[in-house]
Amino acid sequence: MLDTMFTLRDYQIECLEAIHQHFKLDNTQLVQMPTGSGKTVVFWSYLFANKSKSIIICPTKDLVAQTYEKGKLILGYLLDTKTTLYAKTSKIINRADHYIVTAASLWRDNTLKFFLEEKIDTIILDECHHSCSRTYQHFIQKLLAKNPKLKVIGFTATPERLDKGDLLTTFGKITFQRNVLDLIENGYLCDVCAYKIKTGQSFSDKNISNGDFSQVALKDLDNDSRNNLIIKTYRENCKGKKTLIFCINVEHAERLAKVMSEIGIKVNCIHGGLTTSQRKYIIESFRNGEIDVLTNCQLLTEGFDEPSIEALIIARPTKSKALYCQMVGRGLRNHPGKDLCYLYELADNSHKICTFDVMAFEKKPSVEYPYGVKLSNLKREVEKLSLEIVELKKEKLNLFQKHFFPKPEFMHQIMSIYSNFCWDNKISKPFKEDWKIHKNFPILLDYKPISTMTEDMEDHHIESLKLDLKYLDIDFAAYYMDRMYAIV
Repeated sequence: MLDTMFTLRDYQIECLEAIHQHFKLDNTQLVQMPTGSGKTVVFWSYLFANKSKSIIICPTKDLVAQTYEKGKLILGYLLDTKTTLYAKTSKIINRADHYIVTAASLWRDNTLKFFLEEKIDTIILDECHHSCSRTYQHFIQKLLAKNPKLKVIGFTATPERLDKGDLLTTFGKITFQRNVLDLIENGYLCDVCAYKIKTGQSFSDKNISNGDFSQVALKDLDNDSRNNLIIKTYRENCKGKKTLIFCINVEHAERLAKVMSEIGIKVNCIHGGLTTSQRKYIIESFRNGEIDVLTNCQLLTEGFDEPSIEALIIARPTKSKALYCQMVGRGLRNHPGKDLCYLYELADNSHKICTFDVMAFEKKPSVEYPYGVKLSNLKREVEKLSLEIVELKKEKLNLFQKHFFPKPEFMHQIMSIYSNFCWDNKISKPFKEDWKIHKNFPILLDYKPISTMTEDMEDHHIESLKLDLKYLDIDFAAYYMDRMYAIV
């Protein structure tokens, strides 16, 4: 193993071993490791241990420079401008052992021509969830045609693309994975404490672009009422904490920074329209404490490495699990004196919004996570809450069955209330001819199954249960309103 200036963690050593073993069988692979877990440490260690002549592809110029600087910290004298070049300009003119380039440079003919003349052994794709794009694919396929033995490794914290492109088409197999919860439990990442801030505001969640809400859909959320709630959330909960705010668009980020600055908050806005030197100056001001708050729009969702961040405000709704995890990931790194990162997410009225639940669940649970829950306890607390709700409903149903089933007149009254509820909420309800009388109580037969119920009913947390009613098994859907249960 390569002797670096960094002591490799146990899972990083395990990852390097998995990479080595897989390359004995195939030339492409995907590695998934959370933000803050040291993906850059792993791939620099691999490249130098194997003396590979490589290209490292990053999505932005800022990440290119950051990858080079991190390499110097890891490898010291082994990495310098003679052995490693990173693209400060669009044209590469010198030869080296390692090249760090932006994805945007790949489409240029001179870039492709230069690398086709080089004997490249390995391509590293950082933040590789972008790599299904035509630019990446064209470049990689050209180099593979020249060298069929070329090794390709993708590294990402989020192996889900916004546009649902299949990463395994490019990389074949995920050979190593670690999740956030494992690394928090072992002390490698900081725990996150989450709070949902309900705005009461709605937006059209049907306007989708590239797998996420479009700017057209979100623009109405940039309003005084909601912005004042963001500022109130910061002043009441985040004051004195180094804070990132994720905004809807650049205009929203600039407007929010302006208002916060006017009331004495040390804040700045950072976005892709600024020059590299301007962005570097703002980030350095944030790091050294001259600025307490940074507002941004997706610029700091990838590769921004600042361990001292103590609070996050997610004011930009997303339906993308990948983007959501990237935003939360900015606060996961450990830092002296930092026990927790505090997350405040604005919850607008749309059931399609990704929320903190996605950090622990594949599918969004039917119950809201507890206010102030820690990520390390999220799954356990939500599952416990779900179980408590189901048990409560079972108790209510048992009570209902015991007291009301022998009396058909009560059943008819309740079904009448239920029928009115369905009508008021535009939910399809059974016709009278579907009613059957069985022994001492009415039951409903041949009604559409629970799995096909409308989203409206799902939104009201209708639970599917099966009870043995002595005569036959029937499926139930229970909806609890102030004074009644409706049995379907």
